[in-house]
Formats: sequence, C-alpha cells, structure tokens
Amino acid sequence: YRKFLITHQEEGLLKDDVTKISEIVIRNPYNKHKPSRIIGLGVAASSAVSWKEVKYVLFSDITRSKQDYRDTLQGAMTRLTNTEGYFLIETIPGKIGDPVYELVQNAKFGSQDEDEDIPPELMFNYTEIPATKAVDAGVIREEWLDAQRSKLGKMFSKYYECQWIVEGGKVIPDYQLE
Repeated sequence: YRKFLITHQEEGLLKDDVTKISEIVIRNPYNKHKPSRIIGLGVAASSAVSWKEVKYVLFSDITRSKQDYRDTLQGAMTRLTNTEGYFLIETIPGKIGDPVYELVQNAKFGSQDEDEDIPPELMFNYTEIPATKAVDAGVIREEWLDAQRSKLGKMFSKYYECQWIVEGGKVIPDYQLE
C-alpha cells in the first residue's frame, strides 16, 4: 500500500495533507487535489464532529469505553450527512441500556419512541456473529473455545455468544466471584 500513501508534501496539496500517527492520507484516484483519509480518534465527542466530508465511520469496541460515548456516536453519525455514507459498529455487547444496546434493540424490534419515525435508509442492520461460526469456518478450534468458556464462566456469553448481560449494581465483578 506504500505507493498510495502520501508521506510528504506534494504539489497541489496542503502542507498538512500527509500521513501521521493517527491519520493515514491516501491518494485519491478521482481527484488528486482531494486525498482520502483514514483517521483514528478516541471517544471525545469534539473530535467526532470536526470533519466535513466523511464517507465511512467505524466504531471498534466502543462498548468497552469507560467514558459515556453517546455524544461521540451521535456526532459521528451527523458527519455522514454530506456523503450519505456508511456507519459500522463492531463490538462486543456492552451494558443493557447503553447507546449501542439501544441501537440494537431498535434494529431488532423497531423504535419504542412513538414520536420517532425513522426512515428505512437510516435504520441500522444488526448482525450477530457468535464464536461458534468461527469454529464452523475453521478460524478457531472448538477446544480453544471450550477453554475460554471454562476460564470466563458467566462472562463467556458476552464475549463469545453476542449476549447482553446485566452487570451493574455489584461491588465485586462476576469474574472475581467464581
């Protein structure tokens, strides 16, 4: 991919249009004066709304964030307005009631808000891929998965079976009780 990376200032581009630690700048074959970017951001809502033309947003493991990420999620969604782009959330289940849980419930069962009439093109599709499918595909071994089941106990279903579980209200986490 090196031949596509912009690693130094080039004629017709801004001085800042170069690959950095948190941003990859790639040559745009359709418009050499408008490079494409892949940007890695944290959970700060302010950084999610700083971009004007976004075609694709990926949230990876956002449910593991210790911060409230609702504003970041909503802000990132607004960035797709100019491009009618795509939004992908790839994560394990978080807490019941968190923003991703609400998106999943709306995708599975429809909105519970009577005043909210969401057009189909703005609805999320929801896909569960439990670890058993990886075993079936030969990506992981059944024995390894069984070892994880023994190791994680009650938490196994959250990490490997796409199950939302209740964790709140305890002083000691489940894994320490086993």
